[in-house]
Amino acid sequence: MDSIMLSLILSGLLGLGPGSDADRLAPSEGWIAKAIRAEAPEGQDAYQRGYDFGENDVAMLLDAWRVHDAMTRMSMDADLEEVATRTADLVTDGLSADTLREMEGIDDGLNTAGQSTSTEEIIGWNAFMDLSLHWAAKIEDDFPGAESGNPVAVGGTLYTIQTADKSYSLTAPAPDTLRFEVRPGDNWQHDSPRYERSEIAGPVYPADEMLEVTYDLMIEPGEPNQAEWLLIGQFHADDADTPPPLAIELDHEKMEVRARFGHGEGGETLTLYRDETDLERGRYYRMRIRALFPDDEEDEGVVQIWRDGRQIVDYAGPLGYGYGVYWKVGIYRRPVPEALAVNIRNLFVTGEDGLIVAAEEYLDLAD
Repeated sequence: MDSIMLSLILSGLLGLGPGSDADRLAPSEGWIAKAIRAEAPEGQDAYQRGYDFGENDVAMLLDAWRVHDAMTRMSMDADLEEVATRTADLVTDGLSADTLREMEGIDDGLNTAGQSTSTEEIIGWNAFMDLSLHWAAKIEDDFPGAESGNPVAVGGTLYTIQTADKSYSLTAPAPDTLRFEVRPGDNWQHDSPRYERSEIAGPVYPADEMLEVTYDLMIEPGEPNQAEWLLIGQFHADDADTPPPLAIELDHEKMEVRARFGHGEGGETLTLYRDETDLERGRYYRMRIRALFPDDEEDEGVVQIWRDGRQIVDYAGPLGYGYGVYWKVGIYRRPVPEALAVNIRNLFVTGEDGLIVAAEEYLDLAD
């Protein structure tokens, strides 16, 4: 099998080759361990909390396996069972005693519930989802190309490219970095000439789930931004009509965060944050966004944002339109004469307990 991830692991490109320090990249917890500990009573025995989780949460685990297996096969041409087993070979020796007992408990609990597994599969799956932080978007080598409409895998999630199809619109200057550039007249084929765009759009995430986005953001040196409005990151509602319920915007050279809710004439926009000074061009900022979009417009949503470790937004209140959202990043603006380039690296989006979420239409493509 021509597996991109397996070849990376075996060649040591992820720091996991023979003789490497495997547990340096594979955290001691892992996504399943985090989910277990979120539910378990305080002080419960490690094996027992794993067993209870495996026996009682079998439906959730099967759904999660289906999602991750489909995305692994589609983006890496690999079977998740094989990748998990190989990963377990690399990380088992670095596990804490508690984590190892939890994994053994999950295996036994799942088998009690009628699902045949092995401890090695559970160990590898647990660690592998954290290793997916190191998945890279290597457009020239691994994907059909950077043309609009093509897929690109970043941080374990599949995105769709939305650009003007120029050679510079979307490139990968480093294995963990995507570079977006917009020049005057760069219109995505589905946009009117009133908009210029170079973005990637992810899968739809369900409403009423806490989502977390982490990435590094850098705006390259160049002419000052004069656009009437310019978005460099957004959660877009699962429709074609409403403005984004949460957007990271650039007002001239200052970052703004705006939230929106309500339909039509009743819609409102809130400015949750605005810089007092200009962003520094050519410098990476570490972004962390937590957001919950309620499935009922009458309920409160949540937005929490940190930049370089300092919290700049802590909001609870009306948010969105009562349905799911998808994450977009890059450049989306009103036309101006200046070119603009933005670099995004180490992009990773998760749902509750670190679970990667995929849209159903992406899973269908993997069959």
